[in-house]
Amino acid sequence: MANPTENTPPGALSTRMATTVKILNPIADALAARGKISPEEINLADGESSLMKLEMVEICKEAMNNSITTDTFSNPVGFIGDVPMKEALAQYFTTYFHPTIPVTMDNIVPTAGSGNAIDALIFTLCDAGDAVLCPAPWWCKFLLFLSLPFLRPIHIHIDTGGYGPYARVHAEVNVIPAFIKPSPSLSWTTESLSSAIIPALEAAYNSAPDPKRIKAVLTSNPNNPMMNCWPEDVVRQIMDFCQDHNLHYISDEVFANTVFDLEADQFVSALSLLKRPDRHDESVGVKSIIEPTLVHVLWSVTKDFGACGVRAGCVLSYHPLVRAGVSFASVWQVSSLAAHFTRSILTSPSTLDLLSSTRSQLAQSFQTCREILSVPELTDRIQLLHTSVGFWTNAVVMLKESENIQDIIVKAKQKGVIVGWGAEFAPLLQKGQGLIKITFAMPQDVLRKGLERLRASLL
Repeated sequence: MANPTENTPPGALSTRMATTVKILNPIADALAARGKISPEEINLADGESSLMKLEMVEICKEAMNNSITTDTFSNPVGFIGDVPMKEALAQYFTTYFHPTIPVTMDNIVPTAGSGNAIDALIFTLCDAGDAVLCPAPWWCKFLLFLSLPFLRPIHIHIDTGGYGPYARVHAEVNVIPAFIKPSPSLSWTTESLSSAIIPALEAAYNSAPDPKRIKAVLTSNPNNPMMNCWPEDVVRQIMDFCQDHNLHYISDEVFANTVFDLEADQFVSALSLLKRPDRHDESVGVKSIIEPTLVHVLWSVTKDFGACGVRAGCVLSYHPLVRAGVSFASVWQVSSLAAHFTRSILTSPSTLDLLSSTRSQLAQSFQTCREILSVPELTDRIQLLHTSVGFWTNAVVMLKESENIQDIIVKAKQKGVIVGWGAEFAPLLQKGQGLIKITFAMPQDVLRKGLERLRASLL
């Protein structure tokens, strides 16, 4: 992809847009490379699930056939969002997120996906030049070393991926990472989701150029990219940290219903840890001290239902002014067809079974990864990290002398399989280590063939 800032007349772009293009252009290169994957290659770097799409097609067709009307094609009424969609979302949160404070449709602002939710919420909470803290590593788009016409590395700094663009492009807000201290062993894989994150947040807060300009803590739970859930007590501690520093707590909970390992820490929504302000709660000792109006939850159909292309999500907040701000900041609302689909999928009699079946398939698929890659001949070459949620696993690769992560990904491609690059983990890795991401949310026969190709490339 040609750099759009090259060979352009002076003044063609505003300073703000020129900066935006500079930030996003490398990511655009990487994403465009996905379209260049040949049919013979197996893509294990998609970051999406294909396990429930056929079922969702049938649910969608039925909804469109039975309940779509001419009103579906009309302009939306005001900024409040599609009412039936909001009612379905409120019921979904009530059923699966176990809120201590009742959730009604009035607490919900629909957005065009979770990315739009993040963008609009940060724009609402922050002024230009403010900052948000984020436990790190945080997620990054699945990146490939496959930009055409030549295979070449794409260097992306951690703060330009994942949450970075959503905070910077419109709100002009900085995202400050809070890393635990890296260790020679792989202990960071568990410590990053432990109480060790609290001193890391304190250190990041105190070392910021102007701590008073930090307005929020942004987390993902279940955690992306670690692909495990935060323990309940740690979620509460982070929320209490926010109360102590008068910060908003933003909880990105898009993977809520994809936890497939029943023996691992289970998903605990921030909504379930709020104290009830209208009554004395004898169990307050296990609730957060945070004021409920400081807590804002993000969700979309992207992960729980593997529907990335639908672009339907929401912000849930108990603060009326925040909801109003998000409504106006996301003025281009959810498509009426996307809203119709979302309501249908959330209220379908098949939803519970669909979610359960998908989790079972995810568990089986991750076991297939371990079966093929955790073998004696690869003991000193690759280590799968513990994964209990989501569509992919992270794998630390022990690099040979003069080898780098680019070589690993190129060798895999030469064997006919595409894997992702875990760029966001770089600050935690030791010399001689690299990290790749391996998507497993796909049919077993395709997954096995792809993993066998990957194994052959590593030998």
